[in-house]
Amino acid sequence: MNIASRVDASYWLEYSEIRDEDSLILNELDHYKQVFLEEEEEETDVELKNNDFKKMISDLKSTISKV
Repeated sequence: MNIASRVDASYWLEYSEIRDEDSLILNELDHYKQVFLEEEEEETDVELKNNDFKKMISDLKSTISKV
């Protein structure tokens, strides 16, 4: 094997390792993004339920004050 072939092989090996590492990092980033979006959706659901509950309490107070 001549020097140029060894350098070329070395380059492609390093390139492949970096590409694989980047792929793993991007997959992990996608996972964390998905988890974040799910948590954000859950928080929104809780917030909506909380607002519904507050409205229900307000309506109940209004009804009680009329009686």
